[in-house]
Amino acid sequence: MKKLTKSQMRVTIAKDALAQLRLEKYVATKGTYIDQNLLNTLNFKYKETYEDKQAQPELENLKECRVCAKGAIYLSTVRKFNDATICNFSTQAEIKATSIFGENNLTKIESAFEEWTSQDTKGNDTNSKLNKFINKYPNKDVRLEKILLNVIRNKGVFKP
Repeated sequence: MKKLTKSQMRVTIAKDALAQLRLEKYVATKGTYIDQNLLNTLNFKYKETYEDKQAQPELENLKECRVCAKGAIYLSTVRKFNDATICNFSTQAEIKATSIFGENNLTKIESAFEEWTSQDTKGNDTNSKLNKFINKYPNKDVRLEKILLNVIRNKGVFKP
């Protein structure tokens, strides 16, 4: 299999996250990286062997999980490119996603989803493109979809 570039990996992850969102397996939720219920369920299900149990196959059977933008990317990173175990799932998902997307790119994605507008101390816009993007999509479900489509269109980089 041909090795993918980071750009291709980001697009693959965004496409997977978009597909999971449209299938309603990912539920856009502000303030939640990955629903703690998923992690608790996996830990309980594999309490004896969770240190060695791979998380990726378990995500194939995911029925529903509340996620923010980063959480959707974390889950889809594991679904597509990571061999994280259930024991270290959250940490490994974050490390792998950050290594692929970059800290600044993930911060812009999360800022857009969580509606973290950029203003100076006087209330003036400091990032009008981000603020316009946020204002254009007030619905969190639509906003997450538009963020992922933006990442796909821009070869893995979020450009509001």
